[in-house]
Amino acid sequence: MKNHFKKFFTVMILFYSLFIQIIQAATFTDMVLVPSLAPFYIDIFETTCGETKAAIGACDMQDLNWKPARITFKQAQEYCKSSGKRLPTYDEWLAAASHFGQNKNYSLRGDSLVDSSGKLLANIRGTASIAPEKFDQLGIDAVGTVGMTGNRYEWGILDVQSPNAPIQCGGQYETQLDSDVHLSNICRTDSKTFAANATVRCVVDDHSGIKVDLSSRIKGELKVYIEQLIQNPVFNLPTASPSGQIFVPLQAPAHSIKRNEYAIQENEYTRIKDYKDPKLREIPPPNADLEY
Repeated sequence: MKNHFKKFFTVMILFYSLFIQIIQAATFTDMVLVPSLAPFYIDIFETTCGETKAAIGACDMQDLNWKPARITFKQAQEYCKSSGKRLPTYDEWLAAASHFGQNKNYSLRGDSLVDSSGKLLANIRGTASIAPEKFDQLGIDAVGTVGMTGNRYEWGILDVQSPNAPIQCGGQYETQLDSDVHLSNICRTDSKTFAANATVRCVVDDHSGIKVDLSSRIKGELKVYIEQLIQNPVFNLPTASPSGQIFVPLQAPAHSIKRNEYAIQENEYTRIKDYKDPKLREIPPPNADLEY
């Protein structure tokens, strides 16, 4: 009788494990992995009006379904939830925009708003928003997203402890000053400075059940770049400073150290005792004199 009970218990554990794997399994489209202490996926494109209309019946853009959505904060929350995702936190949005600290100035590849010929790479100082997949006009960001600088503000939340505290990041097509889309200023937390409506770029936590497919919207130079990120993980890791150190603000979910059992929390920062790259093994404490 005891052996039968043991076998039954073992079988139930196996079934439970399989059930957990099944409910965790999820397939998403057009997202890229953001390398961080708590890795997550973020939408490559800003959400369109057509997408929010189809999911939650909301968009303040009449029949312009191809335009980036203009929705309220509550509608952005509802939209992300409807697709099995959530709004990014302030730190997550900046982690994506800065490619986990590799870029110091702007979200775009090359860390510049202009290319070598002086051509503006982002939709700022413009007259209208542009379809989110137009990477040749919106710019390809270092992390593999499109248009995190300019085009339309994007909703997010302050942190996981404040899910109803809205932020707006990214700037707008009317933004005139380069300094307003610099990584040090690109996010707003004061609701008095918010645009009336904004679009959204959702995120989802990374786990073993995540699968991401790329649609036909991913093409040309964008496709080549994203394939580099996927095929060469080292290409998608943070670059150490000349001293061999990086520093990372730690305002992430509690599972932020799930991939590194040697991590030790120190105030608002984390000192890593073990990492794939020896150069990244130590993150200086809060008082360290480093730029970010």
